[in-house]
Amino acid sequence: MRHLLILILLLSTLSFIGCKDESEATYLIDRAESLLKSDPDSSLILLDSIAVPDNLSDKLLARWCMLSGKVADTLYTDLPYVLLIPDYFNFLLTGRKVTEYTNASTTQLLHPETKEWDFELIDMLGFPRDIFTEIKLPGAIVGELTEEIQKKVGFCCKVVLPATHDTGSAVVAVPSNEEDVLYISSGTWSLMGTELKEAICTKESMEKNLTNEGGYDYRFRYLKNIMGMWMINSAKKEIADVVPQFPISQFTK
Repeated sequence: MRHLLILILLLSTLSFIGCKDESEATYLIDRAESLLKSDPDSSLILLDSIAVPDNLSDKLLARWCMLSGKVADTLYTDLPYVLLIPDYFNFLLTGRKVTEYTNASTTQLLHPETKEWDFELIDMLGFPRDIFTEIKLPGAIVGELTEEIQKKVGFCCKVVLPATHDTGSAVVAVPSNEEDVLYISSGTWSLMGTELKEAICTKESMEKNLTNEGGYDYRFRYLKNIMGMWMINSAKKEIADVVPQFPISQFTK
């Protein structure tokens, strides 16, 4: 009986803490929304004070995301464009602003059917449409080196887009021409999946934590992240100073 009372007390405490955090976050979001037009800087501070937005309820998280987009739109109206890191490197080389498809798909801002920016979603998030650049497929020519770069390297050449997402390039290299092929791509962590011609956006797919990432020629890399090897390597690295020869097989037990 005593243990049951302790368990009830513990669950009640956790529930109270959760409700308190949710109520506080609701107050902060309401306050940030009320200050959006008159004092967007304060709105941003209030939103940033919510330490872990992912822990909010789905409805409250959606409000936080939409309001954050509106604040960004208000504060950064002079933002000329958004480029992902590989696209920024290509911009430095050529002076041209384009977005490569496979990496852009990981932003979750592409439409799975049109394979273009999902402007309905982007509008809901409050981002200005004109900061998003043209989507280009791997194999497209970005342009030639700028004159400044040519002077530094001593030659001119064309810059061609690869699949700038590393797994996108790895999957292109899978040594098979068959349609039904599974792959495992291992780097910082492992990714297991297959290539599909159409995205699978069902509720069951979402619940199984499977993702549709863009691949070469508008294919989809339908895959799942497998974190085990990364966790084992990280643990091995941390324990190496204490037990240098600790066998890696022991981590799996």
